[in-house]
Amino acid sequence: MSSHSAICHLAFIVGLLLSAPGAWAKLEFNRDVRPILSDKCFACHGFDAETREAGLRLDTEEGAYSLKDGVQAIKPGALQESEVWHRITHSDEDELMPPPESNKSLTEGEKEVLKRWIEDGAKYQPHWAFVPPKKRATEVVSGARNPIDQFIGARLEEEELSFSPEADHTTLIRRVTLDLTGLPPSRGLLEAFSKDKAPGAYERLVDRLMSSQDYAERRAQDWLDLARYADTRGFADDKMREIWPYRDWVVRSLHDNMPFDQFTIEQLAGDMLPNATDEQRIATGFHRNAPQARGQTYPVEEYRLKGVTDRVNTTGKVWLGLTMECAECHDHKFDPISQRDYFSLFAIFNNTEHRGKGHGQGGPTMKYHYMRNGKSEDERKKLQAELSKARAALPESPLLGDDGLLGQWERVNPDAGNEKFNPTGDLTITARIKTRQKVASVLSKYDWRGKQRSYVFGIGGEGEKEATPGHLFFWVSSRTDPFDGVSLYGSQPVNDGEEHRVSVVFEAGNSVRLFVDGVEDKSARVIGKVPETIAISNRPLAIGVGYRNDAGAKAYRFEGDLKDVRLYGRALGKELGSGKSGERVAELMAALGGGKSEGKEVSAPVMRELSKPRDTFIHLRGSFLSRGDQVGPAVPGILANEGEEQAENRLEFARWLVNGKNPLVARVVVNRFWQSYFGHGLVRTSDDFGSQGTPPTHPDLLDWLASEFVESDWDMKHINRLIVTSATYRQAARISSAHREKDPTNELYARMPRVRLPAEQIRDQALAIGGLLKPLAGGPSVFPPQPNRYWEDRDLPGKWVASKGDDRYRKSLYTYWRRMALHPTMELLDAPARAVCVSKRTTANLPTQALVTLNAPVFVESAQGLAKRLLAEPEDQKARLDLAFRLCLGRRPAPAEQIKFLGFLESHPAKSKDAAWVSVATILLNLDETITRP
Repeated sequence: MSSHSAICHLAFIVGLLLSAPGAWAKLEFNRDVRPILSDKCFACHGFDAETREAGLRLDTEEGAYSLKDGVQAIKPGALQESEVWHRITHSDEDELMPPPESNKSLTEGEKEVLKRWIEDGAKYQPHWAFVPPKKRATEVVSGARNPIDQFIGARLEEEELSFSPEADHTTLIRRVTLDLTGLPPSRGLLEAFSKDKAPGAYERLVDRLMSSQDYAERRAQDWLDLARYADTRGFADDKMREIWPYRDWVVRSLHDNMPFDQFTIEQLAGDMLPNATDEQRIATGFHRNAPQARGQTYPVEEYRLKGVTDRVNTTGKVWLGLTMECAECHDHKFDPISQRDYFSLFAIFNNTEHRGKGHGQGGPTMKYHYMRNGKSEDERKKLQAELSKARAALPESPLLGDDGLLGQWERVNPDAGNEKFNPTGDLTITARIKTRQKVASVLSKYDWRGKQRSYVFGIGGEGEKEATPGHLFFWVSSRTDPFDGVSLYGSQPVNDGEEHRVSVVFEAGNSVRLFVDGVEDKSARVIGKVPETIAISNRPLAIGVGYRNDAGAKAYRFEGDLKDVRLYGRALGKELGSGKSGERVAELMAALGGGKSEGKEVSAPVMRELSKPRDTFIHLRGSFLSRGDQVGPAVPGILANEGEEQAENRLEFARWLVNGKNPLVARVVVNRFWQSYFGHGLVRTSDDFGSQGTPPTHPDLLDWLASEFVESDWDMKHINRLIVTSATYRQAARISSAHREKDPTNELYARMPRVRLPAEQIRDQALAIGGLLKPLAGGPSVFPPQPNRYWEDRDLPGKWVASKGDDRYRKSLYTYWRRMALHPTMELLDAPARAVCVSKRTTANLPTQALVTLNAPVFVESAQGLAKRLLAEPEDQKARLDLAFRLCLGRRPAPAEQIKFLGFLESHPAKSKDAAWVSVATILLNLDETITRP
């Protein structure tokens, strides 16, 4: 269990001890000595009695000071009478400690630390992570903006260093926007921030970003790594499931700034709360994210217990920052966690329902109604009630005049004429309909199979895949063939057997809108660009019937009541609406994603407690077939408070975690917040606060943040805001020679580190810059293009069918996450498969990653989209290049860069300027500066 990062940190500390005078020259057991003993000694002389050599313990002062056969391992203040000193400096390999066969050895610096420690009295300390945090007073230092800076600045002064200058405005806005939202700053945001010269401009920017849906989605991404969220069950067959409602719950909770204590309780035990809501039950999907075997060949009980084991280990990492898994088969070798402690915690999670056999085995589920806009079921019900009241208050239908009226019909008419009904500019179509048909035509001069396109209005989109049966649609093209225009799809059904007044308004080159019963459908989908003209088809105007490669209208005949069909040669406006009442209905419908629960009802995995608890036994050597002592539910002994009642179930355990007395939880959480901005935490081993983890570089700051977190009523946004508004965060990233010499790994935070963007943000940033990103929230996971047969070639069930329309360009957070075959773009850019809890991602720098960002379809399309944005600007090459740099890098090009790029554009061999700008866009999107947070 040797930790490379712990060794690196130790080397840094030893260097300070041997070279720097002052406070850091005074030894401290937790900071300086424990890491050495833990890494080199505790495996044989630590907590685990079964593997303890010679009966010697060095993890406690009682064990180290005790006499054994007249020999004392460590005698405080007496180096030569301490056996440890003789053994670690012995020349005989048979006597030397650690023994050579352990492949561990002490450096001269480490021996010097142990020597000085013994001479100074060999004082032990309780492990820092198990001592409740204390909020110590801060020192006043120059340049501080909030208490964070007082701690960082005081430490810098001790090392005769100072803060780096503040980053320039362009760097700062790009940094904080990428960090808080996962997206680059928009053009409008860049311009607004550059013009805001009033005091507090940066803080106002932070507040604006943190109130956005993007902020919640970016924070949710980190939590889903911890929750090992995936759309499949894992193991060899990796079958599908519908657990995305849990993902949406996380986003909503973070957007609403749910206090972390409530956030914890609902995820671990929401089903056990009194009168638990659907939302609280969905939250328990946290521990249903674990890999779950389903199939005839699996031993049901073995794989059920694997799931419980995962819950214990994940809880240990996420809330306690401890390697609980090391105590599954034996007592922990380094931390005071016994195997009994492990299975006592196991007993708390062992009482969830698990039912079924063979392919049907698994845990409980609940029915969930999907809403496209990410609203919860509870919110949906409230909005629907309000919508019903608003609809009842709508006025009677307005009277439409004859101004611009081209024709009016009261029934189906396959041949209403031709020349009179060929408007090439604005038009409006209205009608009263009553039907239960899924596909029907209202009015048509459109025969795409016969290459005679013009315009068509109806229901169900002639059965076309992009359309929704029973919903309105409108197509208009500026060419009879091929299609060149816009498609409009309504968000709500109109085939419910009730009468509806429906309208479509086309304003050439500008907009296209749908109205139902005097209310604009603001959730309607618009695909394509609104054309400036309408093609003239040779097909006669058909009322209540359409065309299918025939000169006569015979298809899609309207069945039901069709009357008052009107065609206007102008774009009607207020005449179609219902005033403020209609606007309110439209707002509520938009909030509801069309005023209904979209999609099918799904079965979402949740937790449900058994009425009678299962018996839990210690698994000898980790085997569930070898039962040891029976144990009851309890928290680890090292964390139990004297006189405190033991947690008997998940709800009591969850409340115990966030009661404010636990020494680990707040520290572990704020440390991950810090890690998300600086690339590493104050404790660099964010999932291990035990003896093998690295001690905090700034323990007083960690304790202050943890205490502040609890005192703020577990306000997550408050702590994140403190971090990003600090002077520490606002520093420039440039490293000085003094910093490079004294602090090469930035342990002291005398500068801001540059951090490579996560996989999802590299993709999302490209889409945003290319003008392609669709900010739709929630719902089933989507399927952006990937190689053909990607699943089939891995013998995995299912088939990847690429999403169309807006779903193709949604955020990576919503991409289908398959553990055994992660989307190749995500995988190659270092996204985890999430088979287990991930508290910190690893980052590689490989040539294959450049091949992805240069050639993957999403990046090619993004480069084309950016070129299109640039070419839409006035024909000034310098202005276009300036905009390209601001969109990609948040800054303007340097003179040398401008000369090279303009020269490249001038000499580009491509015949079209479009291709030249696509090349420029590709270059900019692939710069290290682009995919790195400054």
